[in-house]
Amino acid sequence: GGIAAINAGTISNCVFDGVLVGKYKVGGIAGQNEASGKIQDCVSSGTATANTYTAGIVGYNSGIVSNCTSSMNINTTYTDTVQSIDDFSNTIENIIQTGDLNSTENLSVITDTGGIAGFNEGQILFCENDGAVGYSHVGYNTGGIAGRSSGFVRDCTNRGSILGRKDVGGIIGQQEPYLAMEFSKDDLQDLDDQLSDLSDILDSALDETDSMSSSVSNSVSNMTGIAKDARNNIKTMTDTASDDIDSAASDYNNAVSQINDASDSASDLSSQLSAYCDSLLNGLDNTGTAMNDFISAATLSEDEKNRLTNDYNSLSSGANDLKSTLAAISSILTDTSKTAAERMKELTPYLSLLSQQSQNLVNTINDFNNLLVTYGQSVESNLDPETQAKVAPALDNLAQASQSLAQTISTIAQNSSDLASLLQNLDSSADALTDSLSEISTSVGTLTSALSNFAQAVQASSLDEGEKQQLINDINTQIQNLEDMQNTLSDLTKILEEVKNDSSKLPDRVAQIRSDLSKILTDFNTAQNSISGIASTLQGYADHVPDYENSDLKKSLDALNQAADNTPDVNGSIQEILQAFDGISFDFKGISSGVRSAGNNLYGDLDSLINEAASLNSSLSGQTSEVVGTLKKANDKIGEITDTLKKAYDNQMDSKDNAKDKIEDTSADIKDEDLENYTDGRTTGCTNAGKIEADNNVGGIVGTIGVEYDLDPEKDIESIGQDSTDFSFLARAIVDNCRNDEKVNAKNNYAGGTVGHMDIGLLSSDYNFAAIEGGDYVGGIVGYSTGTVRTSSAKCDLSGAKYVVGVAGYGVQITGSSSMVSILEGDQFTGAIAGDVKDVSKDDIRGNTFVSDSLNGINGISYKGLAEPVSYDKLTKEESSQAEFASLVLTFEADDETIAQVSVAYGGSVPDDEIPKVPAKAGFFGTWSRTDFSNITSDEVVTAKYERIMTLIPGDQTRANGITFLYAEGKYHDVDVLTLTRLSAEEDTETERWKVEVPDDGQETHTFRFLASDNSTSNTTLYLVDPDTGERTELTTDTMGDYLTFKVKGSEFILSADTGTKTGRALLAAGCATGGAAIVLLLLLILRKKKKAKAKAKKKA
Repeated sequence: GGIAAINAGTISNCVFDGVLVGKYKVGGIAGQNEASGKIQDCVSSGTATANTYTAGIVGYNSGIVSNCTSSMNINTTYTDTVQSIDDFSNTIENIIQTGDLNSTENLSVITDTGGIAGFNEGQILFCENDGAVGYSHVGYNTGGIAGRSSGFVRDCTNRGSILGRKDVGGIIGQQEPYLAMEFSKDDLQDLDDQLSDLSDILDSALDETDSMSSSVSNSVSNMTGIAKDARNNIKTMTDTASDDIDSAASDYNNAVSQINDASDSASDLSSQLSAYCDSLLNGLDNTGTAMNDFISAATLSEDEKNRLTNDYNSLSSGANDLKSTLAAISSILTDTSKTAAERMKELTPYLSLLSQQSQNLVNTINDFNNLLVTYGQSVESNLDPETQAKVAPALDNLAQASQSLAQTISTIAQNSSDLASLLQNLDSSADALTDSLSEISTSVGTLTSALSNFAQAVQASSLDEGEKQQLINDINTQIQNLEDMQNTLSDLTKILEEVKNDSSKLPDRVAQIRSDLSKILTDFNTAQNSISGIASTLQGYADHVPDYENSDLKKSLDALNQAADNTPDVNGSIQEILQAFDGISFDFKGISSGVRSAGNNLYGDLDSLINEAASLNSSLSGQTSEVVGTLKKANDKIGEITDTLKKAYDNQMDSKDNAKDKIEDTSADIKDEDLENYTDGRTTGCTNAGKIEADNNVGGIVGTIGVEYDLDPEKDIESIGQDSTDFSFLARAIVDNCRNDEKVNAKNNYAGGTVGHMDIGLLSSDYNFAAIEGGDYVGGIVGYSTGTVRTSSAKCDLSGAKYVVGVAGYGVQITGSSSMVSILEGDQFTGAIAGDVKDVSKDDIRGNTFVSDSLNGINGISYKGLAEPVSYDKLTKEESSQAEFASLVLTFEADDETIAQVSVAYGGSVPDDEIPKVPAKAGFFGTWSRTDFSNITSDEVVTAKYERIMTLIPGDQTRANGITFLYAEGKYHDVDVLTLTRLSAEEDTETERWKVEVPDDGQETHTFRFLASDNSTSNTTLYLVDPDTGERTELTTDTMGDYLTFKVKGSEFILSADTGTKTGRALLAAGCATGGAAIVLLLLLILRKKKKAKAKAKKKA
């Protein structure tokens, strides 16, 4: 600690500012605060870094922390390190000293990280955190106030950003319920009671030894001793070896849990790889047009062009094959109806197929790349702007696919431990189970034989026939029960033999999977290098691109190369995975020898007890009725013992006997007026104002409510002692009067404004006023709840996939709660109150209301009195309604930064002068996600949407050969169009005339590129035509390859192109002019001739 390592007294008004680095129990003021310790009015700043129990004030708190403030950055950096020999030695030493194998201190992962306390089992009162806590996608149990808490947290505030992987909350990462242990009579206790009764009966029989024969007396005495020994063995199993029993049960349950969790992780990995295939396919589709142009421009034979085209198309089909195989793998891993061994059997051939398909994809990429290099030199120097415009965005998509590959490989490295757990926990316990069943079967057979002998002895006795028949009937009933049990044991043994045969092949399958996984990763690494090679080849033609340094082509290629350079250490990742596989053991670790010995002795005692009873065969005749009556009572008690054994066996075979049967949630029984009577397991009056981002189980106040099982932070077992035969628990967890005011984002599933995932507990009078995003199970109050939600409200935006809901994605008890939400994204099971509930009944769902024009109460259906719509006025007048419901707020955000917040009345509009401008971003256009700011009926986060500026757009008309002849430079949207309208030529030497309409990009002057009809730049002159007078003004031009460039002001003009050579129209005009002159001359001659004729006529007259 910054002030003290361990505090058992009082630390008051202390300040720490510095850097702390350790392994566990690291705090800005103290490493550990004992139950008697007090830390008050302290302030810390700086940084703290450790694996477990890391916080700004105290690493591990059992006492009281009050009125403290931290601005420390806690575990905000992350370095993936390999465990050293010293690390392992320290871990072993800690286990020896504490005797706690399950402690999180023995883990190498980051867990229990908090702004004030790493772990809290005491009290945290009136504290504030302003520092950043956690690292993106790394760490478990991360919270703004406490990473994990089973104690009391009151009136605390977090304003720092909170990041992590799982169980992440604005106040508490994981809240553990308060557990009260309750003793219950289980099967062993029943046996103990029955043996005690038997001992009393036998003691009574010994009092009658005077009337017994010596042989009968000896048998009764022996049975008394055996019964006492059996009770001692039960005491050994229940008391002396209870720790071993619980440990063995925990090992078994943890193994089963990890198999399921690792299957989930592997399924997630399969989904991520499938997403990569989608990204690759998208990149290939968008690159296809540009690549076809590229191939068409090459001076190749048709066969060569076809080969190049076919190989490029093979990339797409190869990616599709990969995607199909991954889908099959995902289906196998998520099939919960099959055993792990069955899933492994089906998985193996698919992994081999995946390896083969990935190799095919790599071969195709290599072949295509080689062809590109071989034939690329034959491409002519005419990569015109149109082709460039296609190539640039296509390469952008290819860059994104490359980056996705890098991220996928990184994810594989992160999940390597999950894959190792999957395989490690598939080792079978079939041998041990078969041996145990064999021992039980032998004991049952011995018991059956002994009872048969006893029946024969009774038959031969001189008892009254009525008593004799009753006794024989009782014995026969016990024999039938034992035979039924024997048959069941036989069936189970056969099943286990099949499991043994199947499991014996697991090491070979694991070796195959290990090989396939290595091959797949190598292939993807090769594919990454091939993508880089394609980029390098295309870059070789930069000289053919006009103004290459400023072109989109260069920007795209730079992005592609950067993506390729960002590839993580693939070889290192592969080695980590392979090392994990090398460490896999197939040895089954069972319970301790002491427990096994006590159990075997118990069966031996019971077996001897029945045999001793059978030895009375030759001694019953001649005994008094009192003695026979006493021994009949003993026989009845032995029958009860047999029944207990059968019941114990049935209970062990009952798959429904799980953790939830042993923990009873008492939170729902607590009335609001009684809340102040409870402290342990409670978080109350807290506010979160810091952004929260993680992968799973993410909440504005608490990430998850459940019991932590330290050895497996990826999955919290929902109860402790779940297979203990001696104990059950009463549980209580409360989160009340808390509010969240900042965005919650879960990359995967389970996100809530108050709690992400709640296995147990009560949410009362909690409020959320910030956007919630995630995958499945996104709730304004809670993502997933099997506890109780009451009188809580949400007013926010929601985005996700399935179960996106105003109050609870899934719920069991929801009462008196309300919502006024907008679901921006949601596919199935959406609603204003719940996506799905256990039972739609007034006992569990009642008094819930909402305001919405588009949503219904529960999964598309509203229920009067249970989950029903109300008017806005009625909602705001409800007793539980908060002031925030009285007005609506539009929050304008750009790149996750809040630009402005504007309040507006329900149904009102936002004036134009109150709408902020979208912040400028170089190279992009920005618009708000909402364009209509009228009729506002809910809070909303309006985000800035940016799209890349198009610096060159083509005209919408082309030459007869399809070539675009006019381009406009500027800053355009991808939907903008340069409109061209052909006009009639008016001048003698004019070849064409066009009306040009330029889309508005905010610029007054634009540069244009024009390609003459004869591809000549020296013989063409361009003019600007006055639309009113028709007068032409020559434009100043430059050249860019075959294009003429010029500048024009305005958004609309008339362009004239002139070659300086008289056109057909001019020649026709000249011809017409010549013919006209001849006609005029002819007319003049005719008139002159007529005049002469008239003159001659006058003279004659």
